[in-house]
Amino acid sequence: MFFSSKCTGDSSKGLANLFNQSRKLIPWDSVKQIVKSFADDPEFKALKDYIESADYKEKVALIRSSEEYNIFNSFVCNVLHLDLQQDGHYVSRNFLRRAPETGIRGLIYKIQSVIPRQKLRDLYAHLISTDDQLLREVTSMKSKEFERIVKRLRNNVPAYKELTVTLYHLGVPLDQLKGVISDALGWDMDWDTIP
Repeated sequence: MFFSSKCTGDSSKGLANLFNQSRKLIPWDSVKQIVKSFADDPEFKALKDYIESADYKEKVALIRSSEEYNIFNSFVCNVLHLDLQQDGHYVSRNFLRRAPETGIRGLIYKIQSVIPRQKLRDLYAHLISTDDQLLREVTSMKSKEFERIVKRLRNNVPAYKELTVTLYHLGVPLDQLKGVISDALGWDMDWDTIP
């Protein structure tokens, strides 16, 4: 569930509703089978091991303890009405922690192949035209204020930079993900290219 009672808002509206309804359209059993099929992939194993490591946990703790993250999390919770911590645990608990083409990109492409993208687009188009709260939250995500908050987190928290470099070297296609985010939000961000 993408809505938390600690984050003000109505879970039957806005981004929380969009994500909760979208989750119902995803064929989770197929996604879980794809993840399991990558259990012996060296890149996937390296990423899974890293996410379970003390180094990863330490960097996440440093990021979460930063002022920049608290500002970012406050915006996400109070303006977008989403709970990042709860939903991050959902993803890692249901996919990476399950004993599980090749590599992280291969995993992503296989999962994309079973996602009903047109149904998700249709759901979004319907909800954005009928749900004022969703429209406000999407507008807030595309705002210069949110862009500044994200840039500040990215540029001022050393653990964030260290974590992104490590994930990049483990095969996570961060440049591709950044492009998707920039396109979706309409940001003309000067994303640093990761070495």
